[in-house]
Amino acid sequence: MGGTSTLGARLSTRLRDALPTGSALPEETWQARHRAITLLLWAHVVALPFVGLWQDRGLVHSLTETAPVVGLGLAATVSGAPRVVRASLTTLGLVLCSALLVHLFHGLIELHFHFFVVIAVISLYQMWTPYLLGVGFVLAHHATMGLVAPLQVFNHPLAMEHPILFALVHGGFLLAESIACLAYWRANERTLEDERAARESAEESNLALSTAHAEISDLVGMLSHDLRSPLTSINGFTQILREAHDLPAERSDDLLRRIAEASRNLELMLDDALSATALEANGLLPEPQPVRLDQAVGDVLELMPVPLPGADLSRLEPVLALVDPGHLAQILTNLVTNAQKYGAAPYVFATWVRGQETGLTVTDHGSGVPPDFEARLFERFARADRHRSGGIKGTGLGLYIAHRLAQANDGGLSHRRSESGGAEFRLTLPRVALPASRTQPGDLRQPLAEQPG
Repeated sequence: MGGTSTLGARLSTRLRDALPTGSALPEETWQARHRAITLLLWAHVVALPFVGLWQDRGLVHSLTETAPVVGLGLAATVSGAPRVVRASLTTLGLVLCSALLVHLFHGLIELHFHFFVVIAVISLYQMWTPYLLGVGFVLAHHATMGLVAPLQVFNHPLAMEHPILFALVHGGFLLAESIACLAYWRANERTLEDERAARESAEESNLALSTAHAEISDLVGMLSHDLRSPLTSINGFTQILREAHDLPAERSDDLLRRIAEASRNLELMLDDALSATALEANGLLPEPQPVRLDQAVGDVLELMPVPLPGADLSRLEPVLALVDPGHLAQILTNLVTNAQKYGAAPYVFATWVRGQETGLTVTDHGSGVPPDFEARLFERFARADRHRSGGIKGTGLGLYIAHRLAQANDGGLSHRRSESGGAEFRLTLPRVALPASRTQPGDLRQPLAEQPG
């Protein structure tokens, strides 16, 4: 029983794969095909009265028989109707034309070929409803009229004596044509699907190339503009030191300090550029581990080349976050550097815990982020116009990198205007529970390696 069920399922799957799905044609393609098929219908509307006169049916009789076709043609041209309705009306009009031609020629066998042509034509719609409607009409017409009025369908004695048999014969040939039409329909459908997939792939590739080109242009622009200043300073101060042999010690120390500062700025810019490139290529995968946020802030502040005056660390509590230590150090460095460049003292650092999240807020008391710039704050190479014109050095990558690294570590970075009007950045990370024995003040600087995982 199970084997029969499996076989049936396989056959059903193969049949479904072999048949066309009836997926919608693009609007422009469908409209072009519908116009052509409707034009064919209207050509029959014009021709049928003349055929009726030729067969001595009289003008009134010929126009009366053509009237239903006219009505279907008018209804099929209504642009507001759904596709399936317009296609079905056109299909009924064409198969009705076939039936009228067979009737006008007293069942002449050659006129039955018109049905086959119509079925082939309506398969161009690539829709199941009109197609099945057309095939069903032909079978019903032959069987019904063969019994009721055989002279209107067949023109030889054998068919008149056995109308059902010959309706089945005609139906068999119609079935063979239907299989051929379905095969063409399926092949055409696959071609369109392949073309659509190729077009979408090409569009995605073009978008990726355009994005890469824009990123390269931005990076080259940043490197050529923002890196030139520290390089110029380094080269200039170095040249002074090389050429001057009797500089006072204070002057030499000042030049060396400036060279070191310019070198540090250059290093930070290159780090940002490389990090941004790696982020775009998904090349900075985190290796999370428990890290003390309060200690991490202290470590970053100690390593800053220029001390951060007015840093308020009184609100730092011993909290653990699950994060890549290197990523966290870069996030904090970028936040501190951003506050130092664009904010003003005091700089308040505070840790917090909420449910399964923990994090850090960095608040400054400067003029804050310009309202028209807030939407672009975390974009690549984004810098406010007033900062560019003010000569503040930077790549515009710091907050972008911090934001992306926070996301990579299952956290987030957000901004809001503080109560003082300055900028407040909120870093959110997954929380790790801190053991009760580690909450004493004397434990704040205990090495992370000694903490239980």
